[in-house]
Amino acid sequence: MTPSPEPAAAIRTTRETEQADGWTFEMVIDFDPDHSRTITLHLAWADYNLWSPTGQARPVDVATVVAGL
Repeated sequence: MTPSPEPAAAIRTTRETEQADGWTFEMVIDFDPDHSRTITLHLAWADYNLWSPTGQARPVDVATVVAGL
């Protein structure tokens, strides 16, 4: 997993929930001081294994990179 050098928006995770099939993250993406969006991102085990084949990256870090794409 190689994150982009500088994200175009600030991404904050407000909640992380582990489930039987992966994780669910509630995230706020701040595009600028007057424009933000709240999203729910589900990261399945298969998705996590694709982005972090060695399992060394924290799931929240993988979700942050994916949300920034």
